[in-house]
Amino acid sequence: MNLKQQPQEDILKKAYELQKVLEKESHQLELHKEEYKKLLEIIATYDTQRAGHYEAIKTIHKRRYIIQDLFRKKWPGLFNRFAKVTIKDAKTELEDDIIETVCGFSEVIQWKFVFHDE
Repeated sequence: MNLKQQPQEDILKKAYELQKVLEKESHQLELHKEEYKKLLEIIATYDTQRAGHYEAIKTIHKRRYIIQDLFRKKWPGLFNRFAKVTIKDAKTELEDDIIETVCGFSEVIQWKFVFHDE
């Protein structure tokens, strides 16, 4: 019997039960994320990233972003045209080295954990 053919009460009951499961799993996921974050903070302090069969591989990506206030001060007309300036938008009108003068950078750190079965 497909779902549409089931009695309304059964459908509501199943939705209620799944809602409870999702709430519980969502809470558990948040707890796991907190614990994982704490582990990453500890791992980042290690001199070596390999111990026994396990290895932590850290990748750092730099992201460039437009500092909106600086862009607005330098090119108010463009700022008003774009409303919110993205690097992609700015590149349509300006050279990359000029854009750099109104950019900031942030780092995104990603970890990958590998099991070596040697």
